[in-house]
This record gives sequence, C-alpha cells and structure tokens, in this order.
Amino acid sequence: LVTRSILSGYPGTSITAFNTTSLVPTSVETTVTTYTVPSSVTFYFIGLVGSGNANAVFKLYVDGNPVLAGRTSVANLNLNMTYSYAVFTVPEGVTISLKVTHEAPVGCDFEGTILGYIL
Repeated sequence: LVTRSILSGYPGTSITAFNTTSLVPTSVETTVTTYTVPSSVTFYFIGLVGSGNANAVFKLYVDGNPVLAGRTSVANLNLNMTYSYAVFTVPEGVTISLKVTHEAPVGCDFEGTILGYIL
C-alpha cells in the first residue's frame, strides 16, 4: 500500500495581504487591501477572504481590471473564496486590490485578505 498526502504546502513564500477599513460610505466602492508584486517574482493567487458588518459585494482587481467578485448576505457576512491551486498569476510590479461596495444606510466596517504565494 502506497499513501501520499492529498494536501501539501504551496511552494515559494506565502502572502497574506490583510487590512481593514472603517466607515465605508454607502454605494461607494472602497479599497480594503492591496498587494503589489515585488520585482523578480510572480504572484500566484489562491484566494481571498472578506467580511464586514453589512452585506456587500467584494471585487478583486488586477492592474485596475476586475477579475473576481463575490457577495456576502445578511445570513452570512463572511466571503471565503479559496482554491487548492493557483487560479491565475500576476507578474512583478502589478497591483492587486480587494474592493468593497455596500448598500447599508450607514458607514460600515470591512476587512479583507488577499491570499497567494510568490516564486
């Protein structure tokens, strides 16, 4: 019988770009966190996490272009989009941004994390 691990660690250096933003205005797309890929490496995107005290739409941008979106709801204020493999790569010098928009009648607080690794 030969066994092998189903999950193994990712290669390279893990990246978790976390940040919070407070009092996000209603209907205004606001940056929660960003990550700029350092020179001489490639970023391998494996997920994002977003949360806040109101339901919202989270969008991931690469070099200013939207590439992924996810929505939270009143029933679940947490968005967890994680993958077991790199969904796409981002070259050196390019910025990745996680932005949020909500429709609550007051300013709300949000947090987000961009997940990946660099090689």
